[in-house]
Amino acid sequence: MEALMHFHLRKLHAVLPRSLSKACRRSHHCAAQHARSACTPPMPVTPMPLVSRLFQPSNLREGQEAGGLTCHSQRLMLQAGLIQLSSPGCFHYLPTAVRSMEKLVRLIDQEMQAIGGQKVDMPALCGAELWRCSGRWELMGKEMFRLRDRHNAEYCLGPTHEEVVTELLASQTKLSYRQLPLLLYQVTRKFRDEQKPKFGLLRGREFYMKDMYSFDVSEEAALHTYQSVCHAYRRLLDRLGLRWVQVQADTGNIGGTLSHEFHLPADVGEDRLLMCGNCGFSANVEALEAGRMDCPQCLTQPLTESKGIEVGHTFYLGTKYSQVFSAMFTNAQNKPALAQMGCFGLGVTRILAASIEVLSSEDSIRWPRLLAPYQVCVVPPKKGSKASEVIHMAEELAHHLGNCFPNLKGDVILDDRTQLTIGKRLKDAGRLGYPYVVVVGQKAMEEKPVFEVSTGSCKDCAFRRTNSMASPTQGEDSDDGMDEFMEKFKTHKYKNAFNESNWEEEFDKVPMFMKTAPEDIDPVKHPDLACLQSIIHDDERPPEEQAKSLKDEGNEYFKEKNYTKAIVSYTAGLKKNCSDSDLSAILYTNRAAAHFHLGNLRSALNDSISARKVKPCHLKAIIRGAQCCMELRNYAAALQWCDEGLKLLPTDKKLLELRSTADKRRRAAERDARKSKAKEKKKQTERGTLLAAIKERGIRLLQPKQPQHRGSDSEEDGSDDGTTAAMAELYLDGLDSQEATGAQVYLDEQGALHWPVLFLYPEHRQTDFVSAFCENSSFIDHLAVMFGEELPPWDTERKYHPQHLQVFFEDHETQHLYEVDVGTSLLKILQLPCCCVQAGTPSFIVLVKGSPFCEQYFSNKKVHGLK
Repeated sequence: MEALMHFHLRKLHAVLPRSLSKACRRSHHCAAQHARSACTPPMPVTPMPLVSRLFQPSNLREGQEAGGLTCHSQRLMLQAGLIQLSSPGCFHYLPTAVRSMEKLVRLIDQEMQAIGGQKVDMPALCGAELWRCSGRWELMGKEMFRLRDRHNAEYCLGPTHEEVVTELLASQTKLSYRQLPLLLYQVTRKFRDEQKPKFGLLRGREFYMKDMYSFDVSEEAALHTYQSVCHAYRRLLDRLGLRWVQVQADTGNIGGTLSHEFHLPADVGEDRLLMCGNCGFSANVEALEAGRMDCPQCLTQPLTESKGIEVGHTFYLGTKYSQVFSAMFTNAQNKPALAQMGCFGLGVTRILAASIEVLSSEDSIRWPRLLAPYQVCVVPPKKGSKASEVIHMAEELAHHLGNCFPNLKGDVILDDRTQLTIGKRLKDAGRLGYPYVVVVGQKAMEEKPVFEVSTGSCKDCAFRRTNSMASPTQGEDSDDGMDEFMEKFKTHKYKNAFNESNWEEEFDKVPMFMKTAPEDIDPVKHPDLACLQSIIHDDERPPEEQAKSLKDEGNEYFKEKNYTKAIVSYTAGLKKNCSDSDLSAILYTNRAAAHFHLGNLRSALNDSISARKVKPCHLKAIIRGAQCCMELRNYAAALQWCDEGLKLLPTDKKLLELRSTADKRRRAAERDARKSKAKEKKKQTERGTLLAAIKERGIRLLQPKQPQHRGSDSEEDGSDDGTTAAMAELYLDGLDSQEATGAQVYLDEQGALHWPVLFLYPEHRQTDFVSAFCENSSFIDHLAVMFGEELPPWDTERKYHPQHLQVFFEDHETQHLYEVDVGTSLLKILQLPCCCVQAGTPSFIVLVKGSPFCEQYFSNKKVHGLK
């Protein structure tokens, strides 16, 4: 059983979210890699986190009086030992809360640095003189903590840092426009002397905040930075799985000309939000005229009111602070200019508390999965119970989860308080909000062991483990541990073990270890799978949740390169018609990516356009649209897509590369088009000159009869004896068509025509082709060459001598033959009224004078001599 457990644990990711198990396919190398690196000093071993060792004071036990607690996030955080009150509005952040806050800060760092942010740390103690310069020392009023040092100098504990950061930039005397935009941010404690602190971390006197300050060369660039930061805020809240709303806001005592707030809708929120269901307008009531309840944008729809918890605030400041502190840079004209500023705040501790407020139940915390202090809690059986003999199995489970899955390293905790019942520990686990709780109870002792996995978002599900093991999924690397186990498997005997030859087939029947699910899941045959499927495709859930599940399903198909099924999932998600514009844009963009990989470029482009209609600033849709236009060789459109994307994010490498490539290809295509046009023009000129020369000589051109083109109801006008039409035919067939010989009539530099000429020998059914018969040459000149010293191999009787040959041409209208004087030039023959050129190639019949075949050939034909 212990040996089997080592491999059973590897497959636990089948019941954990895919976001936690992305790296599990690479985890099988862990042991092998450690073995190979034996020469390096060993890393210190991190002890397994144990619930019994957590510093988790019981600040508010069940049944204790909760007077003064006006929101359940405060009550839940106190009950779970996340925080402890120090003084009104000030809290101790205890270990589990600090873990969650550090995770949130890492996410914020990722988003801020993705748009070019640089992290700094500015002093919390700020001199009063800076604030007096900006006029905010008096404006801030009693909300600012003020103090004096021993020298009687005045200071404040910074509620914001606009003055400090602007003074920092102003001290840089050689700042160039090439160094802008500059985005500086910090995550620090802030202080505000709230008159009445309440709601726990939602409104305190001391709190953590991320504040960013931007400096740009122009108003346009500053507004672009403003939109980039807003987009990063939206992306962060989406990653946390929080429902948010962005509203127009008042600039307040910070100032500026543009401001937005980001709120989590909640009844406990202190801000009143007004929204229009018709055009999507939204604003804080403070930003509108007093008493106004109609939409200022569409002017038709009444505004609906709701409440929200503010978690983010953005401001476009212009030169409000840079002018006061002379924050200058040298522009492209080498002249000093004032920096355009913006400032952007995110409440770190407020996001922590607000997410608990909006997601949790009355008695249990539910975290955004990315912020939970620990992702998995393993609960072993109670000591002394019937199942106590499998306590070691729970310990191994917790150990292997942390070691085998890099994403879970340090995020698995073991509830080792085995003196308590499983039920009691499950209640504590729910109170703290572990996303996944794995119970190793009495069912683990069964012949086919069962571990129970419960989540904070769905019902408990039992998953069976059989006495077998699963092979690595297709595409994984080999596992040294697996080889070792197989050797052990051959020599050890296990109760009810599968045969070595069929264990893979048997294992694939177990839902947890299935590589692929059946196409149609029968609830009778596969109740476990049906249960899982019902969780994923629960039609009673809100459309947004259903669409998100279908998006995740499509993403998994996409990773497996099953683009057709990915398209089906994304399409199903779009059909849910959810109100989340960001989610709809992602579904369109992801479907565009799947179409793109299948080569359905038009469909991919249409989906990219649809994504932008839903969300014009969706950068991935813009990139995909540009790629589609590139593949469709519409380089002008590709450049337009790239330019629109670069307006949103000028530093995006992908867009810059795409634009550079599109521009190069566009210029190359234009150059090729110019060359082709010039070449065609030259060719047309040469053709015109050639046809004019033919017409000038009076040479008749015969146009072969061709089927009339579909859709044409006109007939050729015969008023010009067909010469014009025949010349057109010569133009097409004689000049354009590339025959086997490649010969065409042409005009040389001296103005002489050279014709391709065909000689026919009906007696032997042979032909000769002269590719360039100069019009001034006589027939005897060519016959002397063709039948000179060396006769053709088919002339077995040796009778084709130039002096014995007669040459004829046929009048195609009368079918009469005309004999040609072999000493005559080709031009004189072609100028005869009875001679015409068919398809650009004059043809002549050659016979041996007085031969039996010649007499027979003439027996039913009229032959004329030329005078």
